[in-house]
Amino acid sequence: MLTSQCFFGTSTARSVSLTVTRANPAGGSTLSPRAYRRQQFHRDEHEKERDTEARLIAGVGEEAYWTGNRFAGALYALRGDMFLRISVGGIRDEQARIATAKAMALAALKRL
Repeated sequence: MLTSQCFFGTSTARSVSLTVTRANPAGGSTLSPRAYRRQQFHRDEHEKERDTEARLIAGVGEEAYWTGNRFAGALYALRGDMFLRISVGGIRDEQARIATAKAMALAALKRL
């Protein structure tokens, strides 16, 4: 897999971290980004109980999940054999962080 990452910060506490993970055209990885996401978000119920529950987010890519808690979190959005991870900092309200990350994911997916 190939990963590209950008971090955008402001003079205030607000920030955005964007990671794009794609299949490596040269091969070499045992998992494709799609298989990796399936492994992370479609585990059996026993394994899910040990981890923070990922929440399905409708309307973003082929499939999107929010993971995190009231302090921090990230949106993972799948399209084809690529996924985005978007984390928004400096916003206290979790629902506002989810909405902001969702809007950014929709904009980014249009360009990829």
